[in-house]
Amino acid sequence: MKKYILLLLACVFLLCGCGTASSWQETGKEEISVIAILKARNSLHWQFVMEGLEQTAKNSNVNLHVIWPEREVDTDTQLRMLQDAIQAAPDVIIWAPDDSSRAGEYAKQIKEAGIHLIYVDENASQQEDVPYVGSDNYHAGELAARSMGEALQEQGTVAFIGGSQEQQVHYLRGKGFTDSVEQWSNGECLVIQEVPDCSIAGGKAAMKQILQEHPQVQGVFCASALLCMGAQEACQSEDRTEIVLVGMDTQSDVLTALKNRKIHAVISQSGYEMGCRAMELAVKQTEGQEIPAMNYIKNEIISRENVKDYLDAFVMEGRE
Repeated sequence: MKKYILLLLACVFLLCGCGTASSWQETGKEEISVIAILKARNSLHWQFVMEGLEQTAKNSNVNLHVIWPEREVDTDTQLRMLQDAIQAAPDVIIWAPDDSSRAGEYAKQIKEAGIHLIYVDENASQQEDVPYVGSDNYHAGELAARSMGEALQEQGTVAFIGGSQEQQVHYLRGKGFTDSVEQWSNGECLVIQEVPDCSIAGGKAAMKQILQEHPQVQGVFCASALLCMGAQEACQSEDRTEIVLVGMDTQSDVLTALKNRKIHAVISQSGYEMGCRAMELAVKQTEGQEIPAMNYIKNEIISRENVKDYLDAFVMEGRE
């Protein structure tokens, strides 16, 4: 019956144009059912997360369904999807909450339904009883401040552009960045600009506003690749290409901008690794294995000196 419910759920999402469903050949073992609910799929980051989930599921006895709302700000839509997923009763739900402040009550429902839960990308208010797979976001902010501090000799006025502060991922990146800037010899983070939909257009508008209201700004940390690409366009159009821009996400568009000296640095975050790790842990959960609370992927500073290695890796892996 569970298999039929999952099939019906998959068909509904496919007809709505907001999900994928895949099935795999029988291997003699009981099939594991997993529903993954992403924040959106409007960036390479989320496409890579889904690719990692799907690729790892193919190598396991997993029936995977991936669904998502149109935008990261469509929280109510995502929560309706989550409620439908709970009704479908899969073995595991992998969830990237659009609003981490509202995740706790739904995590309780999932647990009461006897379904395993893993948070991916978003740590949802640091709930220790739910395993998390993703970046150490506070540390990512620290790395951004370190890279920018080297470029500005730990002095000057800087700013932060992030997504919704209701998401722990963006709050912690900003917190790590601003805390580190305060330790510079002479530095100030004067503004935290919030762009809930994390789009290129939003990043461009936020950067233009910063330049108009704080023309003295010398560096900006953007908490995603899309925000960074938008900020770079704004700097270009306002003839402020001297501003030190640091972005985040291991994807080819922002890495190419780094290679072409349009931005200063990128903090690595592999969506593909995130998806692979989350699926691996989902399988282990169903086998009764103990899962660590925090499962961090690698974050490091990508500079002009090592960006070619990352771009070459995309080509070798066949992902670009």
